[in-house]
Amino acid sequence: TINCNDWISTLSTGTKEKVSDALSNIGKWALNNNFENLSLYGRLLYELVKILNKDDDDDILIPCIVAIKNIASKQRVNDILRDLGTLKRLKDLSDTRYQNVALIEEISYAMSHLQKCIPFQVRDFCFGFDKEKFYYNVILRLKQLEYNKVGVAWRVWDGGVIVSRWIYNNKVLFTNKTVLELGAGCGLCGLVASLYAKRVVLTDVFDEVIQTIKENVQMNASVIPKSSVYVS
Repeated sequence: TINCNDWISTLSTGTKEKVSDALSNIGKWALNNNFENLSLYGRLLYELVKILNKDDDDDILIPCIVAIKNIASKQRVNDILRDLGTLKRLKDLSDTRYQNVALIEEISYAMSHLQKCIPFQVRDFCFGFDKEKFYYNVILRLKQLEYNKVGVAWRVWDGGVIVSRWIYNNKVLFTNKTVLELGAGCGLCGLVASLYAKRVVLTDVFDEVIQTIKENVQMNASVIPKSSVYVS
C-alpha cells in the first residue's frame, strides 16, 4: 500500500535528492492508479503543483512534470489540476525554457493530457479548497456523453465550470430560491445551485441528455439534496 503522507512529507521538507526520488516514484505509481479517493490524493496534487510553481531546477522540474503528465493521462483529476493553475505554469515554462528539449517534450505531453476531454468520461469537479486542511468542501462527479450522439451537450465546457464556480462563490444569490436551468447539458451548474436553492429544475432537449442528467443527480445523491432537484 502506498503511503501518500510519506510522499507529501518528502515533497514538503525533503532534500533535493529525496524529492527527486519521490517525484519519480509518484510518476510510476500514477500510471496504475485511477485516483478514486480525492480526499487522500488532494494534498498530494497540491504539493506537486507547489513544486511546479516554485522550482526552476531541471532535476526537480522534469520528474515533477512527468508525474503530473502521468496523473493527467488518467483524466480523472484534470479539473483539479487546472484549478490549481497547472496549465498556466506549464505554458509559462514552455515560453521561457524552450532551450531544454527534454523539458519541453514533457510539458507538451502534460498540456495535451490536461486539455483533452474524453467521450463518456466521468469527471470530478471540486469547490472550496481548504489550503490548511487540504481538502475540497464539495466534490461533484459528472458523466459525459459523446458529441456525435447529442451535439454540444455532450460535455462540461469550460464556460460551465466558470459559471459553476461563480454560483459557488455567490451562494447567497441562490439560497432558498427556485432555479430553472435551460439547456443544462451534463447538469453541473444546476447541481451546484441545488446545494443552496430550495428547488432546481434542470432541462434539456435530447432524451439521452436528460437521462444523463438524472444519472448525474443520482451519482451525487450523497452531496446534493436530491429531493430539491427535478429533471425534465
